[in-house]
Amino acid sequence: MSLFIFISVIGAVALFFWFSSDVYDNKTVENLSTELYSARNRFDSITGMVDTLNSDLQTKYDLPYLAANDKEKLIELLKSEKQAASFLNSIYFYMPDENYVISTSNIYKSGEFRNFPDKSWFQSCKKGEEFFYREFPDIGIITKCFSYAKPIGADREYVIIYNVDYAKMNLNDNSYENNRFYMISPLDNVTYTSDEEPVDIEKIKEYTAAFDGMSDNKITYVRAHRAIDEITLSVNSKKSDTRLMIVFSRRWVTAVTVWKILLLLFVSLLISLVVSSFLVTKVYKPFAKIIEFEKTINKTNFDSNNEVNSVLDYVMDITVGKQNIEGKLAQNALLLQNTQVSALQAQLNPHFLFNTLQLLSGIILAEAKKDTQAVQVISLISKLLREAIDVSEFFRPFSKEREISEVYLEIQRIRYPDKFDVVWEIDDKAENLRVPKSILQPLLENAIAYGINRIKERGIIEIKAFLQDDIFYISVKDNGPGFEPEKIQEINEILSGKKQITKRNIGLYNVNQRIKVLFGEQFGLQILSGNGGKIVIKMPAEPYQNTDLRGIEEL
Repeated sequence: MSLFIFISVIGAVALFFWFSSDVYDNKTVENLSTELYSARNRFDSITGMVDTLNSDLQTKYDLPYLAANDKEKLIELLKSEKQAASFLNSIYFYMPDENYVISTSNIYKSGEFRNFPDKSWFQSCKKGEEFFYREFPDIGIITKCFSYAKPIGADREYVIIYNVDYAKMNLNDNSYENNRFYMISPLDNVTYTSDEEPVDIEKIKEYTAAFDGMSDNKITYVRAHRAIDEITLSVNSKKSDTRLMIVFSRRWVTAVTVWKILLLLFVSLLISLVVSSFLVTKVYKPFAKIIEFEKTINKTNFDSNNEVNSVLDYVMDITVGKQNIEGKLAQNALLLQNTQVSALQAQLNPHFLFNTLQLLSGIILAEAKKDTQAVQVISLISKLLREAIDVSEFFRPFSKEREISEVYLEIQRIRYPDKFDVVWEIDDKAENLRVPKSILQPLLENAIAYGINRIKERGIIEIKAFLQDDIFYISVKDNGPGFEPEKIQEINEILSGKKQITKRNIGLYNVNQRIKVLFGEQFGLQILSGNGGKIVIKMPAEPYQNTDLRGIEEL
């Protein structure tokens, strides 16, 4: 097992290095590309400075006059230009007609060209080179520079030379070790290099050949010379023919990585040993106990060559058996629940039917010669009876419960003409919420019998339905005398089952019990008093669906 884990860890490490190599190369190219773009922008700023100075000398000053008659003013302007750019070593202004050189250098003073100590730039200018490498003595050290020479003036009769201190210009951030930076002229001459070794011109030509035909302003890169594992990037200046190039060697990465691989191999071995020990302690030993237990109980003969599958089969048998038992228990509980709800629901029908038939007999006796109201009442009773005898569903949308309640209220209006008004305040979201059948009728019957009938003035029944925190509340309030505290306590004891049910409270009790059976003990009825009686139904807010049909026959 340890060998298997060790091989797996080694494979994972090898795969990691294989992927990380490409990721590292891509990240390196991305960073070096950013560095090279930055170098080009700084490099191109030099040509921009020369163009700006040339424009200022011609538009703001009379350059020929300054060159011929006011060299001190010209020197002052050039020194101001040098001070504005800290990376400038010095500026030369060469006037061929007078064979005179104006210099801002502290070492090489202005004077006639034949007496000027620094003439190394002159030959490069004659060859037409814009940029070239130079070295300047500066207080005992040699300052590496590159010079930019450009003809200026209306007739290009003058030459200005910017001597740039490479170190201060900071063209190459050198953020990577073994990163070599080159400035290459169109003739493949190296204007500058950060490499301390002598420049291999053939190698430079080999690098530049790889980029022939590249887009002027776009970095392209190739991975060349896989034997030495190099990445080469190149970009052209936007304002000159100079090419900037970075050559990055990955040989040092390989060398540094060797000891990391050895370290990872050692760590992998330790991990494999720890994991193996863990598996033996936490996995294999418990499996062995299960096998021994099953052998003792059921005399099972496990396959010694495949003990894991044998244990899994044993566990699956136990799980399936447990699920079957739980399924049967759930089915029996649902059957019991539906039976209990049906019994509670059925108790409501005879109680109301008795009262309604009494009403019907009174109307028929009072209107022996007229049957208009009798026919109306019989029609309304038929609707209620049709709903009452339908036991195929326990739930209906609240809008349907409201419709059936209106039928009941219409019968009561005929029974008690001009006795009460009904006010409905229903939240739109409540219309399609599911409610148990016939939960409003007992509350309305209670409001009329023990509220409205006990006052002389015209009564008002307020019915509200609203949602709050995913709870559905339905309240029925009347403007009757309300409930006395002792009566509220008595009703609550009946609802909780602590006291015997009376004929008077059977309706409220049944509604309360049905809600608790269907939704849980935290739901049910709440009795309130104050400016009349008020009963509140509390149940979960659940949308009604056509599948909310729960007949016992479905079981």
